Amino acid sequence: FVASAFVSGDLSQLFELPGGPISFAIGAEYREEKANVDFDELTSSGGTFLNALQDFCPPGDTTDLCPDKLTVKELYGELQFPFFENSALGRELVLTLAGCVSDYNNSTGTVYAYNIQGVYAPIDDVRFRVAYATSVRAPTQGDLFSPLGENFANGLADPC
Repeated sequence: FVASAFVSGDLSQLFELPGGPISFAIGAEYREEKANVDFDELTSSGGTFLNALQDFCPPGDTTDLCPDKLTVKELYGELQFPFFENSALGRELVLTLAGCVSDYNNSTGTVYAYNIQGVYAPIDDVRFRVAYATSVRAPTQGDLFSPLGENFANGLADPC
């Protein structure tokens, strides 16, 4: 289940920078997730790629194999500042700032992600971009509650 709302636009009715109006986007999202895996006999026996993958909360199971649903609440926003466009200093200079706060009902808790990016185009055919960002990969229900299983037979380790 996902409920999402956002508003986006620009501040052109108030003022503009030499490159145009400051634009924005803000929003919120709420998600609920349930998870289950019901592998076929061939997969559970290890007959595919030598991985014996076990069921995780198969349909109809109400035991401890089935975790509570995951809920996530998020707020996010982005601002874009076009400092100039087609000027003596170059074709374009834009700064973008973005951020997100997410609250998970599991051990992940509240996490923050953000991004700052600059784009400079001195001439039409050349563009420089610099960015710094953080992100979060929260574990899925399967990551948290699946039974232990084998990894790949060739020794390749799954980084997740």
